[in-house]
Amino acid sequence: MLDTLNQGDIAVFDRCGCSYLMIALLMGGGVDLCTRLHQRRAADFRRGRRLGQDDHLIEWQRPLRPKWMSPETYATIPETITLADQADVEL
Repeated sequence: MLDTLNQGDIAVFDRCGCSYLMIALLMGGGVDLCTRLHQRRAADFRRGRRLGQDDHLIEWQRPLRPKWMSPETYATIPETITLADQADVEL
């Protein structure tokens, strides 16, 4: 799937696409991403940098290299990524 996206594209994923490695690979290719936060990740609005009501920036740390990823690809993944997070608000 990553081979079908180009710089400037916008990918929209469900919660399953909300992984550090997927996001980092897309960002590295110049692809923007919109996804829901995976249910196992906590959105702590006391941490990060506040942008406005219900919006803030968070920083994620790179996980250990999974067995399926080559060391060469893993070396291209940044140690941290900064993401914008928005609280769930009822419209």
